[in-house]
Amino acid sequence: MFTKKRKLRNHTKKLKPIIWIVVLVLVSSMTISGYLYLSELHKPLFVTPLSSVLSENNTNSSDDQTHISVVEAKLKEKNIDFSEIKPVNGGYRILMKNGGEVLFSSHKDIALQISSLQFILSRLTMESKLFSRLDLRFDKPVVVLQ
Repeated sequence: MFTKKRKLRNHTKKLKPIIWIVVLVLVSSMTISGYLYLSELHKPLFVTPLSSVLSENNTNSSDDQTHISVVEAKLKEKNIDFSEIKPVNGGYRILMKNGGEVLFSSHKDIALQISSLQFILSRLTMESKLFSRLDLRFDKPVVVLQ
């Protein structure tokens, strides 16, 4: 009789760590699956191309003003004469004093675009040409001459 109790006690001692490991694995897998299930509930059921466009159009006017003031300061720093800066879709429209129009991208480095503008303006001045539109939103600038 004592041997059976002793064997049973030894057997339960061996099973306890295995039971704890199984319980730990079950609890952790349930926690992870619950988290994944709840995180999927917050995602939209469909993808719309309008969401990014709407978020760009709903920007605060104070944000636009701060960005415009930064562009204005950098243009003045490079001694580029302009009359007005307006925000447009994904960028800025700068009206020059000579009647030309320059388009910047807000997704690219503004300082780099202004340096490109300064270089192009100096080249056009040397060649005594006037531009009506200068688009710096692309990799290669687009110049429309008058």
